[in-house]
Amino acid sequence: MTGESKWRGWRNREIPLDMEPGVPALLGLKSGLTSSFYASGIRRTESEEEHGPTILGTHGNEEHRFMLNPKYTHVHLVRHVGREGSTGVAGWRLRRLPLTSARPLSGVVTGDVHDVLMCDPATRNITYSFDGNPYDSRIMYISPDGKRTRELPRIGHLRGNLRIPGTGYLQIHSPKSWKITA
Repeated sequence: MTGESKWRGWRNREIPLDMEPGVPALLGLKSGLTSSFYASGIRRTESEEEHGPTILGTHGNEEHRFMLNPKYTHVHLVRHVGREGSTGVAGWRLRRLPLTSARPLSGVVTGDVHDVLMCDPATRNITYSFDGNPYDSRIMYISPDGKRTRELPRIGHLRGNLRIPGTGYLQIHSPKSWKITA
């Protein structure tokens, strides 16, 4: 994929993506200040349809970046409905970005929302820390072809040291501040 693609909306929507074989998609999802959305993948062929698990949920009006496995043909966005039926009034914006837009994992990298970091071959060990609830924060390793994923720390750990399996991407899931040192 070259360049950047953009979509906007207010409601739930399935967005077809022109996926390159063996190449994951780097996506950025932004919701309005009063709305939240969930993103997941859908694989649709002539004979079957598979819905993947929720990849992330947005909050606030910052862009949340995530990777979509190359097996999916669509990204599915669903508005979060609160306990009392409230959904907010703002819409969403989705961008498909070149993979080179992933932030490099070098030195100290910090963030306040979900993000994707690119691991170079020299980076093998990291130190991480999350603020907030340990069950809302995790790090996923994604291979360069997007087919192999692995949750690195066990859920419930707010800080620690990790060995990265190799080159690829780290998808950071955290609703609050985080810090990774390479």
